[in-house]
Amino acid sequence: VTLLVDVSASMRYGSGDLNKYEYAATVAASLAYLLLRQHDGAACIAFDEGIRARTPLRSTQNHLAAIVKALDANPPRDKTDAGAVLSEIAEASPRRGLMIVVSDLLGDVGSTLRGLRLLRQRGQDVIVLHVLEDDELDFPFDGPTRFEGLELPETLNCNPRALREGYLAALRQFLEALRHGGARDAVDYTLLRTSQPLDAALAALLTRRLAAYRTR
Repeated sequence: VTLLVDVSASMRYGSGDLNKYEYAATVAASLAYLLLRQHDGAACIAFDEGIRARTPLRSTQNHLAAIVKALDANPPRDKTDAGAVLSEIAEASPRRGLMIVVSDLLGDVGSTLRGLRLLRQRGQDVIVLHVLEDDELDFPFDGPTRFEGLELPETLNCNPRALREGYLAALRQFLEALRHGGARDAVDYTLLRTSQPLDAALAALLTRRLAAYRTR
């Protein structure tokens, strides 16, 4: 199993106990722990617009420390290009296996879907854990607000009430494109809110995967 964790600048965002990166890294480390405990192999790739860090596939219990260290040493920065990175990984991964992508997927949807499709075409089983913050999903802002770009040096001063309807419509379109595009290529897609308890999120994922495995 290879865990692909987004460490781009947009993953820094968060208004709760954990920002998106901290949530994603905790999910990845928890999955690695479960895999290694049952002596399955786990590898980890941290990426933004390129591959920032890579740990090899190992099945020993002490390999968890290497995965955690790689994630801890690569805090979010720079832009993301998930599609290009996924395509690069697909081209360089001759062995079939399971790829788990943990990312906010903020970027060009078409490019992201092409990368996921290429992974599937190369025989990889693919799970996408789409990590978003409550603010991004609900747009609760009210009153004069200054929005600052995390991956671009841009700011926007506005009344968010005037933007809310258009923003939520664009968000729905974004999520539907990812869901439908992923379903077309048999990608297992799950949306995770950072406010969602990690144990509940992981239990739901593992239960669904086990049920799918039993029906094969």
